Order: sequence, then structure tokens, then C-alpha cells
Amino acid sequence: MRASAPDPVLIAARALAGVADGIDRGAAPELRWLDGYLERHREADPGDGLDPIGDGLTEAERTAAALAMAVEIDPYVGRVVARLQAPVPGTRPSLGLVGSLTGADPVAIAAGRAVACELLVVGASGQPLPDRPISVPLPIVGAARGAQPRWPGAQIGPEAHTPPLPPSMTATVARHAAGLEGARRALLIRSASSTDGRALAAAVAAALDRVPVVFPAGQPAPGRAPWLMLVGGLPVFEARPGPNDVERLAALPGYDGPIIVVTGPDDRVELADRAPVTWHVSPPDAAERIELWRAAVTDGALAEHLGRMLRIGPGRIAELGRLAYQRAATRGLDAPALDDLVAACWDGEAARLDGLATPVTERIPDDALLLEPRVREGLDRLLIRCRRREDLSGALGVAARIRYRPGVRALLVGPSGTGKTLAAAWLASHLTRPLFRVDLASVLSKYIGETEKNLSALLARAEHADVVLLFDEADSLFGQRTDVRHATDRFANAQTNYLLQRIEDYDGVVILTSNSRSRFDGAFTRRLDAIIEFGAPDVATRRALWLAHLGDGHCLPAARLNRLAACAALTGGHIRGAAFTAAVLADGAPIGWSHVMRALDDVYRKLGQPRPSGLGPTP
Repeated sequence: MRASAPDPVLIAARALAGVADGIDRGAAPELRWLDGYLERHREADPGDGLDPIGDGLTEAERTAAALAMAVEIDPYVGRVVARLQAPVPGTRPSLGLVGSLTGADPVAIAAGRAVACELLVVGASGQPLPDRPISVPLPIVGAARGAQPRWPGAQIGPEAHTPPLPPSMTATVARHAAGLEGARRALLIRSASSTDGRALAAAVAAALDRVPVVFPAGQPAPGRAPWLMLVGGLPVFEARPGPNDVERLAALPGYDGPIIVVTGPDDRVELADRAPVTWHVSPPDAAERIELWRAAVTDGALAEHLGRMLRIGPGRIAELGRLAYQRAATRGLDAPALDDLVAACWDGEAARLDGLATPVTERIPDDALLLEPRVREGLDRLLIRCRRREDLSGALGVAARIRYRPGVRALLVGPSGTGKTLAAAWLASHLTRPLFRVDLASVLSKYIGETEKNLSALLARAEHADVVLLFDEADSLFGQRTDVRHATDRFANAQTNYLLQRIEDYDGVVILTSNSRSRFDGAFTRRLDAIIEFGAPDVATRRALWLAHLGDGHCLPAARLNRLAACAALTGGHIRGAAFTAAVLADGAPIGWSHVMRALDDVYRKLGQPRPSGLGPTP
């Protein structure tokens, strides 16, 4: 019966003593240490700490492992090894020495389970087999002796800020944990949020009474399988390949236990030695999100508002709660308000989307958006669609519920300066969501496959945060496909096909703007939920735009404002520019007719057109 306290040094010392008889102790002081060590531990009954690896190890393999571990623990063991296996150099034991200690064939040890599962690592492949040294990876040495589990670069155990899980996810965790009971089983967790994916993996591990171990990307290092068995670990791998790449996860030699892989919604992952069950993770419903928000911000009314408006997972909710409290503390408040949460959304995503999209932080009130009634009605319908996107199909028939995705895609079409970007910011403001403008220069790439990778990363991060994405001049990405005449045409069409499919599968809100509807591929316009055409403003809208931009700092009589609106057929963008130019010309004084006329001269000069004669001469 083995003792509970592992002592590979004593096992190694007793094994070495069998071949040390007859050697003169006067010429070998390290052997005197050996004799003294054995005398001091004569009554001990050591164990090697390798029992959790299983009964497949032979006594020779256990002795070899104990000897290889002992040289890592006590330097005197290495000196004894060097003395006994001379002239073979080195203080690590060789296969030939293990064979002389145990009577086992070195070839049998090299072909045995200990080497196959990487408990023993055989080195120096250029040497004859008996002369090759053996070693045990250092994390295994610590685990066999009961030390705190360590593995370089790995996250062991749940993260410090593991978010609470709603009941629906907890129930699914229990089902998947039951499914992992058995040999060579795997679970593939597909989540837009890596935080949620890791939290769910940790919950599954806890249900199996295992320790979650998140390994770094790349090929497994030697010794992971026996180390996992020693510490009771469940391996979790994070895989985030690009859309055209495949992440191939190598097998863990000798490990037949469960494996969890955390990856994105559309990433391609292959496991070398098993087929996984896939769990597509969706955000919890509104009722569960409200409860998660109550735990994050304590304010019941605010929690209910955020739970209904933001379709995000528990990890993102917990993160935003922490950021909001920090922002509130900088303002001397004990609890966050809605503005703190909105600012936290921008803060939290600015780093994640850095280089691919830029935040548009202006919040646009109703009175700042001056549009024709037809356009405003279309935007109001779009706002309702976005607010109800999660449960819109619930009251409809089965044909509507099949393949329903909660994402919303809208195209705003019209000339420059007609308010398309402003409308997108207004929509995001009323949805209590951050708006990010996609940087097409960063997304587009001349290299084949890079554009798809960039857009896939952008959409995955935005989906996790439930932000509103704005694609200005979107026809450069989603333009019409062409006839294949050259190899570049084939790749361009393949890129467009991928973008069309990915934007259709996107669960968030996407706003696209363009100057012309005809530039888009017909298959793409079919996928849009709304197309709103922004035309040049009519006379009444232009008058309202002039008043909204000039404010109270002008002295124009109503008659001249009417003439200005009737004769100068400008868009809102041009009116905005003219108002700023007039303010510069007024230089602090009230803006008069002469300032406006000179500003209009500047605007029409840029347009390459004469100023309308109906406005009269420039004062």
C-alpha cells in the first residue's frame, strides 16, 4: 500500500542503491549521501504521486518517472545518477540506467504508455537508445508532489470576475456536462463573447467536478495529458481562426477525458481525435437579462430598461456594470446612471474595435433631426423594428418563425449632406447603444482573404457588445458581383458572397449608407429589412434647418428666411457649412443677411454653381 505523501526522491534512492553496492564510498562522496539518506528514511513507505494517471504504467515506468522527477528535486540524486551511468554524460537518468535498475528492456520503456502519454520525455534522438536521457516535464513534478497546479501560460480555475449565469444557461450547462461523461467526448462552445464562452466552460467543468484549464493557442506542449490527470483538470482551448482558416487542434496523447473548445459563431475548428457536440450560445432572454442587470447595477428601473434594450450576454453585462460604477465614482456618485452605462459601452468597445471602427459619441435628440415626414416615418418604423427585433416573430406564423434572426439591416440612400449619418446616430441614441462607424480603409485589403478576416473580426466583436455598426459608402463592400473574366473577378465575387452571407447572419443592428441604391448587388438588397431614401429637403424642411442651425444668434426677418429656404435648394450638410461660415463672418455679432449671402457665395463656389438670382445681389 502506497503512502499518501509522494516522495520520488526516496523511490529513486532505493532503486539506485541496488546498483551502488560494491562501489568504494571513499572515491564517491555522493554515494555516502545516498547511504545516509536511505538510513534516515528507512521506515518510510513512499508513493510516487502518479496513481491518478492510471494502472497502465508498469513498475519500470513508475521507477523511471520517479528517478526523472527526483533529479529535479534533489541535486544529490543527479550526482548519484551521473556516477552510476558513467561514461554516459549528464545528471539526467538514461534509458540504459533505468533498464539496469529495473531489469526492463529500454526499447519496451520507450514504446510504453509513459512515453506515449508524455509523462516521460526521451531526448537526444541522435544517440543510441540506452544512452538517451529521460525527463519529466516540470509541471508534472509539482503536480505529483501535491503542489499548487501550474502550467506556463494557462489560466487554471475560473477567472476572477466570472459572471453569474442565468437559469437557462445553467440548465444547458448541466445537460452538456452529462453528455461529456464518457471517454473521448468533446464540447464545442460557439459564442460571440470569449468571456461568456470561458465562463460556460468553467461551469461545465465545475459540474463535472473538474478544474477548468484554459490553454494558450498553438500546439500542445509535452506532458499536458498526465498533468491534467494529476490535477483533475479539464482542458479548454480557445480557437479564433479567420473566416478562411481552419484551427486544427492536435490530440492530447494518452488523454481520453472530456475536452471543451471555445470559439466564435462561424469559426472553423477541427479536433484530431474526436467529434464534438456543438453548443450555439445565444444571449439570454429579456427577463433573464433584467435580473443580471439588477445584480450589476442594483437600480431596478435602470436594470429593466437596459435588459430590454441591450441584447448582450452575462459577461458583457457584468463588465459594463463594473465600468459604469467606476465612471460614477469619478463623478462622486455611489451608483451609476444611464449616462454612465452609455459611456461605459463606448469605453468598453473602443479598444476591441480599435483600428476597424471609430465611435460616434454624439447623442442626437429628436429636435436635431429635421427630415421630410416621409423619411421620418420610415426612421420611426425602423426604430420600432430594432426595439422589437428579439420577439418580433413570436406572434407570427410558423413560416415567419423558421430561420428568423434578430439582426436588423437597413440601407439609407441619398445625396451627400441629406442627414443619413445623423439619422444613424439618432437611431443609436434612441436604442441606448453605442454607434461605431466602420473604417473601410482598415477593413478592405488587397490581399486575398484579408477583407473577410477583418470583417469577421469586426462583426464578432460588435455582435458580442450589441453595438450599432455604420457602414458609410457601403457599396464599396457590398457592390454588385461581376462576370468572371479574370482570376481577380472570381476572388472578388467570392468575397462578396461571404460578406452577403455574414451580414445576413449578423445578430445586431447594421446601418449602411450610400449615394446610389443601384450600386448594390440585387441579392443584398433582398436581405435588407429597410431601405430609406433621403432626398433633398423641401422648402419647409430647409427653413427648419436654417432656424435650427442659426439658433438665436441671427437677426434675419421671417421674410428673408422664407426667401432663403425657397431659393437656396441646399441639403442639410451645405446649410450647416453655410451657418458656420456666416458665424465666422459675423465675428461675434448677430448674423445678418450680408453674412448669410457671403456664406452662400462660398458654398455655391464649392459646388461649381452660381448663387440663385432669386436671393438678390450680395450686400
